[in-house]
Formats: sequence, structure tokens, C-alpha cells
Amino acid sequence: MQFDLELLKKLKACTFKYDPVKLPADIADGKLHIGFIAQHIAELFPMDEYGIVKEDSVGLKVNYNEFVPLLVKWTQMLLERIELQEEKISRLESQINTLMEE
Repeated sequence: MQFDLELLKKLKACTFKYDPVKLPADIADGKLHIGFIAQHIAELFPMDEYGIVKEDSVGLKVNYNEFVPLLVKWTQMLLERIELQEEKISRLESQINTLMEE
């Protein structure tokens, strides 16, 4: 799987309640949950070799055990990018300061 940051931009977190008609009462507890719509995730990951989306008798579900490591990887990639940008900014600020002193 490619760790394409463009996919991260396309993720849409949402709030939802589980459907009590389709799910048992212990799952469809009436509480507001936050997560991702499995159908949307399946569209973003059509070659889902890690099982991020799984299907059971009720329908599609996001397998968060497989999805969270991907989110962590993306976060690490963004942190690395931020560190590189901070280093570049620091170098540019030093160059500006040197030029202003001349």
C-alpha cells in the first residue's frame, strides 16, 4: 500500500448513530459515534490488501485495528515534513539576518 497523503485529504470523519433496525441493541446504543463511513473508505482503498474495510452479514465496516496504523504512518510523514520545513525556515532566517547585517 502506498502511503499517499492525498488520500488523507479525502478522508471525511463524521458523527453517526448505529441503526437499531440492522444492529443489536448493544451496538446500536443510541449514542453518537465518530468515525468514517465504510463505503467511502472502500472507494478510497479499492485494492485493500490489509482489510481496512471488511464485510459481514450486516454490511461494510471499517476495521479500525488495521486503519489506525495507517493514520499513524500519515501523521509521522507529516511530522517529518514539518521538521524539514522548520529546518529550512531556520536556515532562511539565518541567511536573512546575515544579509541584513551587511
